[in-house]
Order: sequence, then structure tokens, then C-alpha cells
Amino acid sequence: MTDSPKIAKFPGSLTRMGVRQYRQDIPRVIRAGQAIVIERHGQPVGIYIPIKQRDREKEARLMAELADSLKELREETGLSEEELAQLIEEELRTPLDP
Repeated sequence: MTDSPKIAKFPGSLTRMGVRQYRQDIPRVIRAGQAIVIERHGQPVGIYIPIKQRDREKEARLMAELADSLKELREETGLSEEELAQLIEEELRTPLDP
């Protein structure tokens, strides 16, 4: 049975890992989905930063829900698509309350 790799926490949310260990553990590092500071002889030489994958199914579901909500809003208010788009644009330009 092999020892689990030693991963030291770096200040903040980053983790430190030696180059050799990083090469050996790339699949696990990718699955973990966390940023890693890669070190050689205790000195940082690189950083692995995972890219967040888009959930296209969730995006499609949310867009369909949004379309249904907008259709319902238009039916309830009698607003045209142009009027609704104008109201949305005006709202987006309004600063958020602190």
C-alpha cells in the first residue's frame, strides 16, 4: 500500500505540490478541481488553475425557464417584446443598491 501524496495548504485557498508529485497525480489533481502551486525545491515554478466547465444542460433548462417567464410576463402585462426589452435594458443600467 502506497502512502497518500503530501499536499500542503498554501496561504489562501491554494495548495502546494512538488513537480514530481504533480506529474504523478495529474488525474487526481484534475478531478479535485482546485488550484495548485507547483514547486521545485520549495520554490514556486508554476500554477495549475482549473477551468470551470459549463453545464450546458443546466444553461438550456434555465434559458427555457426564462423564456417561459418572459412569455408569461408579456401575456399578463400586455407588453410587446420591444417594450419588455426596453424595460429590461433600463433596469440593467440602474445601479444596484449598496
